[in-house]
Amino acid sequence: MRIAVMVSLFVPVLASASVLPSGFVENRGQMDENVLFYTLSGIRIYDDGRISYGDVEIRVPARSSYTIRGEGGETRISFLGGQVFRNLRVYDRVVFEDIHPGVDFVVTPMGNSVEFQWLVHPGGDVNHIALLAIDGEPDFSQIEAFQGSDRVPVSMVREGNLIRFQVAEYDRSRTLVIDPIAFISNDINEGAYGMNVDDSGYVYVTGYVSSVSGMGDWDLFVSRLSPDLSTLLSTAIIYGDSGYYDLGFSIDFDASGNVYVAGWTFDTTSSFGQNVTVYGTRGLVDAFVMKLTPGLDSILSTAIITSPSLDQAFSVYYRNDTVYVGGIASDADNFSASRIIFGTHGGAYDMNAFVSALSGDLFTHYATAVVSSPSSDYAEGIYLGSNRIYVFGYTFDPANFSSDRLVYGATGSGDAFVSVLSSDLSQHLQSVILASDSLDVARSVVEIDTFSFVVAGFTVNSQNFSTDRIIQGIAGGEDIFVTLMDASYSPVSTLVVASPSSDMVSYGSDRALSVADGRILLYGYSDYITAIGGSMDRIMCGTGGGSDAVILWINSSVDSALAMSVPTGDGNDDPSGDMVYRNSRIYFAGSVSGTYDAATYYGPAYSYGTQDGSDVFSGYMDGGCIPVRSMEFQDSPLLVSGEVLYVSVYEPSYVGFDVYTPSGRRVLSRSAGYLLPGQYSFQMNLPVGVYVLKLRIGDRVIERKFIR
Repeated sequence: MRIAVMVSLFVPVLASASVLPSGFVENRGQMDENVLFYTLSGIRIYDDGRISYGDVEIRVPARSSYTIRGEGGETRISFLGGQVFRNLRVYDRVVFEDIHPGVDFVVTPMGNSVEFQWLVHPGGDVNHIALLAIDGEPDFSQIEAFQGSDRVPVSMVREGNLIRFQVAEYDRSRTLVIDPIAFISNDINEGAYGMNVDDSGYVYVTGYVSSVSGMGDWDLFVSRLSPDLSTLLSTAIIYGDSGYYDLGFSIDFDASGNVYVAGWTFDTTSSFGQNVTVYGTRGLVDAFVMKLTPGLDSILSTAIITSPSLDQAFSVYYRNDTVYVGGIASDADNFSASRIIFGTHGGAYDMNAFVSALSGDLFTHYATAVVSSPSSDYAEGIYLGSNRIYVFGYTFDPANFSSDRLVYGATGSGDAFVSVLSSDLSQHLQSVILASDSLDVARSVVEIDTFSFVVAGFTVNSQNFSTDRIIQGIAGGEDIFVTLMDASYSPVSTLVVASPSSDMVSYGSDRALSVADGRILLYGYSDYITAIGGSMDRIMCGTGGGSDAVILWINSSVDSALAMSVPTGDGNDDPSGDMVYRNSRIYFAGSVSGTYDAATYYGPAYSYGTQDGSDVFSGYMDGGCIPVRSMEFQDSPLLVSGEVLYVSVYEPSYVGFDVYTPSGRRVLSRSAGYLLPGQYSFQMNLPVGVYVLKLRIGDRVIERKFIR
């Protein structure tokens, strides 16, 4: 039984590493019929008891009659490609039940390794347990044995291809857990480019996943998590038959909770998506928007917005049964079903910014606007205002960009732009160029009211950027800028938040800005978190690494960065997803090349998949990173309430406990075995009295006196 995550104000919760399921997927015809269960990372369990992973195949010697079953797990996964398999259950582990009298064998995937467990119950014989290496050499990185909260000495003995375990003296009246861990060589890489939170608080993340057997090189994924991130509820992996790249970049929702995902696909055949409507002539790469059910188990419709060349979508917004999609198109004359071009576009391979409006069911194209210059113009995204559409990015020809423009600053090699269009896309209201004599890029916009908006991005020349600027910190290679614009499209204030190194607004994201309690929230990253922005409050939410994600609080007049939170791991943290301020929480997503260490992070961290290579993270914080927790926990992962022990597991660990009377007599022992991150409860059924609890979670042992 799981209990609710206990978090209080200012506690950040981080779902670390992959938001793709790492558990065992049931086989309902999508794999060879002899496979019972498999993982996305390549572990296979066969009906004859064989287990394969990477180049290794093993078998567990067992008696002739035993049961193989899945156990635990709440996630469902759907594969929506050439073949469709919906709502497949993903189990936390697979149990070989009663492989010998009193002995169970358990297999649990954990990141880039696999956990094997033997549970030798009272009456079971430890001499029965063994592994037979059929092919390859199992690489055991760790071998341990436990009873309750006690560690038991254990060693491995090889007899040819047979691997046995030699255990020191132990209490045969209690369950013994033998716990070797083997390394898996097959890595999965993922990246997050889009994230959003629906009206019910569920968190959706989209991006790409690589190296999933039987699919493309990179496949689109969408995952749905509970509001507190403690449960990965469902995942859809969507792919075409071409075996190339399909990526998701942005997410939004309609009033019924249906999910819109925008991105681009290399699959220019008819195999990508379902109920497909093509607007234009398919080319090298196609922009798309896809409508899915809230549970991510069905594609309701797909719109391909395309030209004979290369087209990509980076943003999607839904309002009043209209879907707005924004991105870049490289053949403006032939892009989409019809188009209005504001400006003079370039050649067939020059990029131009576009916005398309479609019906909510995606079966009708209302309008497409292209904003362009004779050179290339790159849209980073769009923003849907109260009665206007904002398109933003950078242009290589600011003097000739769009049909009308206001230029602030000395133009250079590439300059930030914001173009404002009417909501029906029929009118170009104004374009604004924010420039220095180097490179400048606009990466996000948020509307303050109908008279003003804020644009954020980065500049390579802070000293010469725009017309007037306030530089907070020491200017470096790239610096973050935030500009407040008024109703006449003039800069009211420009703030540059700088360090001597590289500082960027989140890329791959159209939702890096939010308005929160009259202040501006900005999501980005810095290579120099101790120096960015000079003197301000900064709260570290992790250990820190190469580059780190940052969340900046900026005052409403946009002339000062007030504070900064740093949700960080020990590697390079890439805030390539979005940030959403919803229900007084800051939600964010991205990718990480290191790890988010639960031991050093404030608040619980949950890992749902293979933590290696490049992994996806998603998290939230309630206003900051001050470690205030529920008083019952008192910075401890346990709570005793009545007859129930509640345990929070923040990273994959063995869990076991013993309960003693004050005189030292053991009255209860429980070996729960290896558990994945989450919250667990254990009934103790003790008489009224005073007791001492000894709890082991991995290498950590906690002793606590309690009264029943």
